[in-house]
Amino acid sequence: MEFITVEDVAKLKGCSLQYIQKLIKDGKLESKTELNEKNRPKYLIPISALPDDIKAKYYTQIRGEENAPPELKKPAAETPLKDRLKNIPRRNETK
Repeated sequence: MEFITVEDVAKLKGCSLQYIQKLIKDGKLESKTELNEKNRPKYLIPISALPDDIKAKYYTQIRGEENAPPELKKPAAETPLKDRLKNIPRRNETK
């Protein structure tokens, strides 16, 4: 199982460390607790406990898109939108 720190989750979610710690203490976010070198609790959050949007951000920003599981990868569009729009006839266009 792969774990990330509270700091990483807060960065990905765009919130404070204290908010993530509160979610953990309230039981709303699964975590594993370890003691750091100063015997203080250090929370590690399993990737599997994160919502899909945060998982996708994690895989794209921190690990890189190529390591993301297939269900989280965004499918590439076959043809760019601007090229598809060129083929649509306009109202005022005469042939």
